[in-house]
Parts: sequence; structure tokens; C-alpha cells
Amino acid sequence: MSIYRPGKDKKQVIDDMLKDLDPSLREIARVILENMSLEELVEVDREELYKRLKKQAKQ
Repeated sequence: MSIYRPGKDKKQVIDDMLKDLDPSLREIARVILENMSLEELVEVDREELYKRLKKQAKQ
């Protein structure tokens, strides 16, 4: 299931997603999510986001 659904506020969706994350990953996640288009947010699910975060954290 995607983390964003049309009709929801993008900022609120991002804030909701960030509150579930470890504090050390929140800033990286915020940058990733804010740089995604609405179309990308519709397609991405939580597992995909976690994979991107792990990849980004390793760099």
C-alpha cells in the first residue's frame, strides 16, 4: 500500500511517516520524501522507503 493517497496533504503524509522512524533517519527520510513527486509518492510503499533509507544511510 502506498504511503500517499491523492486528496491527502503531502506535508501531513510526510510528517506521519517520519514519526514512525528512528530519529537518526528522519532528516534523510524527509529529504527523500520531499524530493519525490506526487506520482512517485503514490507508487512508493513503506518497504521501498526503508530500502532507500538503508541505501542512503550506507553512503
